[in-house]
This record gives sequence, C-alpha cells and structure tokens, in this order.
Amino acid sequence: MAPKVSILMSVYNGEKYLSESINSILNQTFEDFELIIVNDASTDNSLNILKQYDDKRIFIINNKKNIGLTKSLNKALKVARGIYIARMDADDISKKTRIEKQVKFMDAYPEIGVLGSNYYEMDTNGNRLISKINIPETDEQIRKVLFKYNPFIHSSLMIRKSVLDKIGYYDESFKASQDYDLILRILAKYPGHNLKEELVVKTIDFNSISFKKLRTQVLYSIKARLKALKTLNYNKKYFFYLWRPLLRYIFASHALKREIKIKKPV
Repeated sequence: MAPKVSILMSVYNGEKYLSESINSILNQTFEDFELIIVNDASTDNSLNILKQYDDKRIFIINNKKNIGLTKSLNKALKVARGIYIARMDADDISKKTRIEKQVKFMDAYPEIGVLGSNYYEMDTNGNRLISKINIPETDEQIRKVLFKYNPFIHSSLMIRKSVLDKIGYYDESFKASQDYDLILRILAKYPGHNLKEELVVKTIDFNSISFKKLRTQVLYSIKARLKALKTLNYNKKYFFYLWRPLLRYIFASHALKREIKIKKPV
C-alpha cells in the first residue's frame, strides 16, 4: 500500500547534520510516509551514515555522479508514491508534529496547492537560535510579497503530488532558487498557505556563505521572476519589483557582509 506522504531529501557531503535531520523525520508523530533520500555522489561519510539505517520507510537513491539538487529532487519525485510531497534538507530539522499538522491542514483544505510554515534559524553548533522567522500566512498575504521575495522556506514545503503532475516538477535549468520557480508556477494556478507555527529549524552555516553563492542565488531568483512574468498569468506591474534583486546582485558583496554581521554569533 502506498504511503500518504513522500518526503524528499538530497544530500551531498552532508555528514555533519545528516543523522539529526533523518532522525527528526523518523521520529514524526505521523508515520504513514516514505523518506526518499538521494545521495548525490557524496565523497564524505554520508553514504555510510545512510547505510546504518534499517527502516523500511527509507528508500535510498545513489547517484553515480554529482548532478546537483534540482535533478536529484526530480529523480526522487519520479519514484514518489505519496499523495503529498514534503521537502526536507539534509542539514535542517523538522519538529515531531510537522508532518501530522501539515497533513491535517491539507486534508481539511483541498484547494490549497502548497503549504509551508514559519521556522527557526539556528547556528551550526546547534545550540543557539539566531532568529524566529515569521512569513506571510494567508494566500492573500503571500501574493502581496510574492515578487519581492520567496514567501516559503524550502524545507517546510508540502505539495500535492497531483499539482506537481499538472504543472511539472523542478525546472532543471535552475541551479539555485529552484523552489522559488516552483512556487511561482504553483501559485499561478492554486492557493498557498503558511502555518504560523515554527515547524522547521533551518541550520545557518556562516562558514559556507560565500559571495559567489549569494550572487548565484540572487541571479536565479531574478530568472524565476522573469520566467513567471513572461510565461504565467501574473500582472506585469510586478516587473517593478525586479529592481530590488538586481541591486542585491550588483552589491552582493556588501549585502553578504551585512547579513553575516547581523546574524553571526559573537
């Protein structure tokens, strides 16, 4: 019998946080799920960590070569059997009740295409909450900021598989901001929602933040907006909001220094 939820995770050299992330899923109060983990040709101890788990709900896909997050998630989607697709990053943590509360909401509101939640940010030592992030809750609130920034956190997403089958999976031309592109395509046809409770803890690794990564992220977020405005039924007035990410791309180095100064533990 197919599980109700398919949870997708991709890992590349993520040995530091992998066990904690997986355990946070296996310990969920909602148990009718499969956890599909794509090992994207890791060269560290990630594969050995995965092999230690003896749980029938875990399904492992081993990539022979590194193909990146976007293509790895699509490989997982192609074998997913659940009616709901949930995302989980290999360095984040889900609260025990996350899946249960999201399934309950999606069952109660069948018109919702995508569901997220508020979240916490934690430093890499796992012992200091940096901030509590509140994001827009209702579909109306989400749409007001949709072209200013992505109003969802990737690790909190739960999406109807039927929606993905209709609008398509991740766009493999995106090396970053693949979730933003997907969100824009979903919200062009379906309502979205964020639960107000913090159901995910996102790990912030200041040592991995780089100027190059930031510029890449911003560049692909601009691409996602342009693609949506050109191909989907969004009001062309939203072209106005492109100035902000363009400036951020130009002044990425300054933005990076400011972000680290604000959030990095002393």
